[in-house]
Order: sequence, then C-alpha cells, then structure tokens
Amino acid sequence: MILSTTSAQYGGICAKCHHQPKRSGFVDAFEVLIGLLFPLIMIGVFVFGIPLGHYLFFGGRDTDLHRGITKTVTLVADVPNVDLNGKPARVTTRYLVVDTGDGETVWIPDENVAGVEFESPGN
Repeated sequence: MILSTTSAQYGGICAKCHHQPKRSGFVDAFEVLIGLLFPLIMIGVFVFGIPLGHYLFFGGRDTDLHRGITKTVTLVADVPNVDLNGKPARVTTRYLVVDTGDGETVWIPDENVAGVEFESPGN
C-alpha cells in the first residue's frame, strides 16, 4: 500500500520504484543476446583467432622443417653484406632463417631461396 499523495505524484507507483533506473526492453534483449553469444564468440576466437593471428603476425615462423649448418645457400636475389654459408640456419614454412653469428638473424622469404644445402643436420 502507498499513500494516495505518493501515487498521484509518481504516476501510481511507490517512491522507491520510481527512483530505480528505468530499463527499456531493448537493453534487456541485447544483454540476453550477448549472454547467449558470448560462449560462441569465445570458442570462435580460440579455434580460429589464435591460429589465424599466429599466421598473420608470425607467418608460421616457428615451424621448423629443417635445421642445421649451411654448406651453400643459393638465392634468387643476393642479400648484400651477409655471408650465409657455414652459418646455423633453419628452414620454416615461409622463410630461410640464418643466424649471422653477430647477434643478428636474417629472415629470407621462401620465394627468394633457390636452394639450400646443409653440412650437418641440427637437432
């Protein structure tokens, strides 16, 4: 029961209910939809996002196909001022990665590599 003056002042509802935040039906429906879709979105991010992000950002750079010490490296276009023979290297899905020995690593795209011969296989 509410006082008749309160009812008249607040359009038939009590003062406590009148001061509560008003919500529209759209907000409630949107929150329900997000609540239902959130698990599906997270599964999609995990299943597709992580492998896709890894490919886009790292280009599959950590997938070694072969590793060892290079005997000869034949390139389509030479890399200036870098000796690639006799250096630790690895072949990945998209790059030839050569450690130059002075703390630098050279990433050569696979379309520039005509051939690589290794002296010894790595681990």
